[in-house]
Amino acid sequence: MLACHQQDQGGEISISSIFSGFSNNPAQLALVGVFYFLANIAIIIVAIILMLIVLGGFEGFSQLSAEDPDLVIRNIFNILLVVLISLSLYLPVVMALWFAPALIVFHDVTAIQAISLSIRGCLHNVLPFLIYGIVVMVLMILATIPFMLGWFVLIPVLTSSIYISYKDVYLRNPATSESTGSIAP
Repeated sequence: MLACHQQDQGGEISISSIFSGFSNNPAQLALVGVFYFLANIAIIIVAIILMLIVLGGFEGFSQLSAEDPDLVIRNIFNILLVVLISLSLYLPVVMALWFAPALIVFHDVTAIQAISLSIRGCLHNVLPFLIYGIVVMVLMILATIPFMLGWFVLIPVLTSSIYISYKDVYLRNPATSESTGSIAP
């Protein structure tokens, strides 16, 4: 993000600018990382508990590895339901973290403020993010096909696109299309 910002301001991108994010407000960035870690652990625990419930305990897990395809097919919808619930729990976590690092680095806000602003920014732009998500999923599949080599191109492109969306959501005044310096979406 800092390299994108530096390039956007007319500067040159250097290797040091790629890693300079760790020197800007590292405590608040670490808190966002802790939030992400704890949210992932909570979602995994909920998913395991739901999986145990829909499969009938640990015995259900062992039966899935058995050579009974009828049992697997019977439980596939339950497993897909658990996956869907887990993904729906993960969506607010993604929304909370989408813009949070950029808000912390560029606007020197706290982790809690950045998470709150990130959620609001995502909620104000649901349709563009839905379309973006669909396009990114297709690109992720395509990037994975050639032995995952496409990810070397996709990661910088995604980072740049997140920076551009950050600018559009937080730095542009829709009425005048000029930079306002404000961070309210």
